[in-house]
Amino acid sequence: MHLPPIITLVLAAFVSADTRPSSTVNPLAQWIGDMYNGLNGMRVTAVTSTPLRLRSALNSFAQSWAISMCNTNSAALSDAQLVASLANNAGIKTENAHMLVSRGQASVGAVIASWAGAKPGKTSPLSAIVYPTYVYVGMGVCGDDWVVVLTSEFM
Repeated sequence: MHLPPIITLVLAAFVSADTRPSSTVNPLAQWIGDMYNGLNGMRVTAVTSTPLRLRSALNSFAQSWAISMCNTNSAALSDAQLVASLANNAGIKTENAHMLVSRGQASVGAVIASWAGAKPGKTSPLSAIVYPTYVYVGMGVCGDDWVVVLTSEFM
């Protein structure tokens, strides 16, 4: 699967499920839309109470990292370096900031599963999203590289 070369930014405050045929839907945008619209009957309500300014800042940060990975080949940066940068740029305590960086993964499900698999006690591919202390707040896409930002700062 190849994501479109056009940079896509999904604002957490305005995400909704796309009802177009799946062949024309960006898989990551579709997955995020499904999650926000209550995938499997679950709703992530904490995001809606997050200050819009913070959500916007995190989305902008995620997008800027996606662009950076495309333009400067900064894929060599470690996840820990990206988390530290998230803390510095978005004003979030490092211990409360969590970021998944995936480059060229075959599916969004594999990306989330790999992140969830690395976290003790999280057995579902969606547990990184619906788990009470973590919530999705932003993403950025550039080609096959994307950044997903998770935080527990405001839970």
